[in-house]
Amino acid sequence: MTIAGVIKMIWNKVTGKDVSADVLNAESRIDTWRKVYRGTPEWLDYWYPTLKGRMQKRVRKTMKPAKILCSEIAGLIWAERPKLTTDERVQKVLDDCLFFDNAQRESELMLALGATIPKAYRKDGRIGIDWVQADRFIPVTWDDSIITEADFIDRRVINKKQYVRIERHRKNGEGYTITSDCFEEVGSQLVPAPLAVFGLEDAEQTSPVKLFHYIGNPEANNLDTDSPLSISCFANALDTIESLDIAFDALQSEIVLGKKRIIVPAGAVRYVMNADTGKAERYFDPSDEVFQAFSTDDKDNLKITDNTVEMRIEEIRRAIQTLFDILAIQTGMNPGSISFDGVGMKTATEVISENSKTFKTKKGYENAIGTGIIGLCKTIRGLLEIGDGDDSIEWDDSVIEDRASKTNYVHGRLTGGTVSRWRAIMELDGVDEAEAKKRAAEIEQELAVSGIGGMFE
Repeated sequence: MTIAGVIKMIWNKVTGKDVSADVLNAESRIDTWRKVYRGTPEWLDYWYPTLKGRMQKRVRKTMKPAKILCSEIAGLIWAERPKLTTDERVQKVLDDCLFFDNAQRESELMLALGATIPKAYRKDGRIGIDWVQADRFIPVTWDDSIITEADFIDRRVINKKQYVRIERHRKNGEGYTITSDCFEEVGSQLVPAPLAVFGLEDAEQTSPVKLFHYIGNPEANNLDTDSPLSISCFANALDTIESLDIAFDALQSEIVLGKKRIIVPAGAVRYVMNADTGKAERYFDPSDEVFQAFSTDDKDNLKITDNTVEMRIEEIRRAIQTLFDILAIQTGMNPGSISFDGVGMKTATEVISENSKTFKTKKGYENAIGTGIIGLCKTIRGLLEIGDGDDSIEWDDSVIEDRASKTNYVHGRLTGGTVSRWRAIMELDGVDEAEAKKRAAEIEQELAVSGIGGMFE
């Protein structure tokens, strides 16, 4: 049963109403994005007529362009782990849950499916974090695109049986009420099942804070402008991804069809009796290198001709690279960000020096993820009852900004007299004002002793 079918049946059982068409449409889109990301899109299967007039099915080869794209962007975002400033107790919860180790993997799924939803929970005296994928999440109430109430679908196979649970988060005054219903999938039906299957004792729980945080791709949802849900990073590039698969399939076909072919005289083709079928089959014996008798006086018929055709590898390679450039533009990156000629992603210096779309897109994803992480920190604070605090996250873009280029820029301003020495030290070394002024004073003292301090005045 598809997840959309499960949602429709659960919603009807729990609420007695049909789920809205908007929810089902969103689930359908996410299902399409998941198939494209996995490398199993519908366009790989196609039919063609044979010489006998029959329709034959063929499956195209795929290079999984969506996986390549999401992996490249996720790697760019997480090139360096961000610096999180929060309470030690909050940090310990995140460390115990391997939060940042899981975050990069889940970010790639966020790029593919449109969102990822970290959800905190308390069990056996500890706080854990679940990562919920976009097709297991149903928004119920939102305000200015901030989702405040939602339902979660949890499907599991236990003892070879398929179970599904719906978990509903609803506001209750200053806090939240979380209720759960569990079902077993029996064919096309849902039969009520005990909550103990999912390790739950009570059907209802409470929380002083919202437990989930929807982290969506920053791109606007042009497929449903009224929805609070985000879209896949390649939602508007499906045609290009399909073309990439077609081009890749053509490349493989070119290699197969372009292999060496030799035309030999009919006299060089022998017959052997197939013991299984009882029919005579023809074959060419390449071991007859010295003597071979032919029943002809025509010298042209004695020739063995190489009929191998020239492969169009370079033309197809250029076509694939052109499509990758289009895909990069459609997903907010510079052309050439994904290369098919072995060069790979652009260097860090190129990314920042071009004031590139790639860098701006990276920052957009970092802001979205950072907001979700700060929200999760506040949730953990609420569960630990330690009060509000100053939580902040700082992304290290040194890999993108290129330290050498930044140093040259700051040094140029310093020698040009447009920035003070202590401010330059702050910018380059990342220290506070007091430490920067201390280092600047030490440098000035050393330069004064050497007699060259005036050069930088």
